[in-house]
Amino acid sequence: MNMKAESSKLDEIIEEYRKETLRGCKHLHAYLTNYIHKKQKDEQLDEVIECEHDCDRLKEKYIKLLYEDKRALPFLIEDRYNIITMIDGINDRIEFIARFLQVNPFDLYEEISDDFQELIDTCQECTSELISLVKIVETSFEQANEKTYKIEELKRVGRSLRFKMLEIIYKQTDNPTRINLISQIVKDIYDVISWAEEISDYVRGLIIKYPNR
Repeated sequence: MNMKAESSKLDEIIEEYRKETLRGCKHLHAYLTNYIHKKQKDEQLDEVIECEHDCDRLKEKYIKLLYEDKRALPFLIEDRYNIITMIDGINDRIEFIARFLQVNPFDLYEEISDDFQELIDTCQECTSELISLVKIVETSFEQANEKTYKIEELKRVGRSLRFKMLEIIYKQTDNPTRINLISQIVKDIYDVISWAEEISDYVRGLIIKYPNR
């Protein structure tokens, strides 16, 4: 395989990886939206887990080809490797939430339903912005830099919602196990947002590292 063909294959794999990541996030968002209204569909969690497995397979193919390709522009191989492994952390977190929800027997507290919807909407938007960021940084540092600030703002929104809901949850007086599990779901969703912002910070560091792009 010549260099041009390798580069084309590399782009094809990473694009498929990004799409699968977004697909998993969308399935989780759909499940959680239904969960608020007690209409959740377990097959949506299976889809989330399947997406994570597909992403693992694509990640390994990408890394193998990346080192064969040795393409250095606009970033070094190490930078590309770090980006895909960090995004893999998003998929791992999404899968963990899906598996956690599979064993969670409790309904959401009605008192936090509106804030919970806003949190999962924020999480969905944040992951979508992140995938857009790691794609656009290949062609425009200026646009990519703007997206890093958007993601930073989404994290602030998510953090406020997290603490607002936890305050309500911890005041509940029913089943202690329910309190612990529902609070953990809130924390885990916020963790996805927080990790997305960590990746965004890393990408911003690359923009500083390669200022002439």
